[in-house]
Amino acid sequence: MFHDCFLPRREYYTKHQRQPTFVKELCILAHKENINTCLDTSGSILNDEIKDLLKHVDYVLLDIKYTKNELYNKYVGCNLNDVLNFLKYLNEQNITTTIRQVIIPSLNDKKEDTLRAAKLCKAD
Repeated sequence: MFHDCFLPRREYYTKHQRQPTFVKELCILAHKENINTCLDTSGSILNDEIKDLLKHVDYVLLDIKYTKNELYNKYVGCNLNDVLNFLKYLNEQNITTTIRQVIIPSLNDKKEDTLRAAKLCKAD
């Protein structure tokens, strides 16, 4: 299964589209046992199935990989606006969220990158 992570994002999602259903069911079972749930996500896909899953999630770890759209397109295969829309939806639903970013030397390790990330993360 490890090799699947190299598929383009949309192709991977199509191949593994049962994952949101499984995770939703897992969250429901966890809640029945009074176990809090946390979803670790890139936030690159927000559709009705994901929105339904998020109704059963207590907490989200959102990975904002880059602060420039061209880097998102080149290294992740999606659009920064997709992730920002995901973050906006989390805010609208009042879902507790932690945003994180892995720092990669020469790609997003400059002071300007950190300042852009902080600006993107400020809730409206």
